Amino acid sequence: MSSIAKDETHAIAPLRYDGPPDQALAELSAVVASMPGAHIEHQDEHYIHAVFVTPLMKFHDDVELLVTPDGVIDVRSISRFGYGDQGVNRKRVEDLRTRFDAAKSRAPSAQ
Repeated sequence: MSSIAKDETHAIAPLRYDGPPDQALAELSAVVASMPGAHIEHQDEHYIHAVFVTPLMKFHDDVELLVTPDGVIDVRSISRFGYGDQGVNRKRVEDLRTRFDAAKSRAPSAQ
């Protein structure tokens, strides 16, 4: 699934942020690192590639996050194995969104 996908099956809304992109990336990185089964494989000034390992079957799922300067974080989440994931990737992205929104609300505002 992807925030840039056009078809209903694979489309998901991007994440959103206010403030500087580097602050959003730092908060996003902390949120991803705190999620069960997550490991950040690669990160640079605009991008995070994380791998999530499912607890029971040890499947590896990739999540990519691209922080753009216009307050949007594009997201792509895919399973490495098989075609159907029973909604696991969508649920994970929505959990990430909830955690990220909560982290933003706890962060001190830049005024």
